[in-house]
Amino acid sequence: MSKSLIRYQYFNQTVFLFLISSVFIYLGLGVFHIKDDVAKSEREGIVLIYKLYKKIALRHDVQSYLIENEHYENLDEFINEYKKITPFVVEDDKTQRKFDLTIKRFSFEEAKELIEKKRFDFERYEYRIWHEKEDLFLLGKLSDTEYLMLSKPISILDVVSKLLYYFSLLLFFILLTFVVFVLYASFEKENYTKRKEELEKEYKRLSYDTLQIAFVDTLTGVGTRMKLAQSLRDLIETSKRFEHSFSVIMFDIDNFKIINDTYGHDYGDYILQKVAATAKNSLRASDIIARWGGEEFVIALPMSDLEVAKNLAHKIKERIENVVYEKIEKVTCSFGVVEYIQDEDEESLFKRVDTLLYQAKKAGKNCVKYEEKIC
Repeated sequence: MSKSLIRYQYFNQTVFLFLISSVFIYLGLGVFHIKDDVAKSEREGIVLIYKLYKKIALRHDVQSYLIENEHYENLDEFINEYKKITPFVVEDDKTQRKFDLTIKRFSFEEAKELIEKKRFDFERYEYRIWHEKEDLFLLGKLSDTEYLMLSKPISILDVVSKLLYYFSLLLFFILLTFVVFVLYASFEKENYTKRKEELEKEYKRLSYDTLQIAFVDTLTGVGTRMKLAQSLRDLIETSKRFEHSFSVIMFDIDNFKIINDTYGHDYGDYILQKVAATAKNSLRASDIIARWGGEEFVIALPMSDLEVAKNLAHKIKERIENVVYEKIEKVTCSFGVVEYIQDEDEESLFKRVDTLLYQAKKAGKNCVKYEEKIC
């Protein structure tokens, strides 16, 4: 899965969770406002009752009372009528309960304990309102010696409070899910980054191993035929562009088949390794040596003319002869040496150097052949 696709999926899921959270926050705020409106309405209602009651209670000189264009003969008639015109029905266990209003009058001595308990200050305030469980209470001062307490159930406020609570709880779980998702996404991103780095390292290692297999001969440690072909193409291109000379040496081990047949292939591999190491140690860092096939090796010498290549071929030939080998006295090699001719292709170059190697074999082996001259 690509990094951009993972980011796209994380973005979509984050936006989805954000939208869901926004919806529930909006609904929760709506319920909160409803609760405030209900509470405000209930408070205003009970305050209105208190003020009407107080107004009626203080008017002892009249036989009937006019309240909001309605006549009442006494307080009981007002209260009963109020109950009729303000039904407040809520569902509770599949039953219906009407609005109920309780009115009590207290002397100062009777109300003193409640006033002290609630720490009400009636010197500054005419009445005080509080909420307990599902009931709303109002304690008001009728006179210096008498107090009035009103109470009525407000189940709807409790219902709204519970609804707000559940909304808050649900929103909490949504936000918790969002946080967990963000943490999980961060964890997955970190894992993805680590895994990507591991895969990149593994890819580089495998690429290096592949190049090693393709460009390094596993037996001798020198380059492969593919490596040499690539290097020669680069040298030819450079020579054409800048007119730089380069030379090629081809050599093989004399009588190698006899060595193999006499001492076995393992010993033959040992000889190949010794010869390759000796030749490689005689070269510059810029020179390229490769195993061309079997017991044949090719050396490409950048920025080298025929004279330099010829001297190097003699040097390698002598060093191989002077190496101490197990079981046999010495090993000799035959060499062909050519200098690149401008506009010559790779096939023509190899044909010339191969011909010179063949001539060295025919001339008795253990010699260097270069441009039709026998050493």
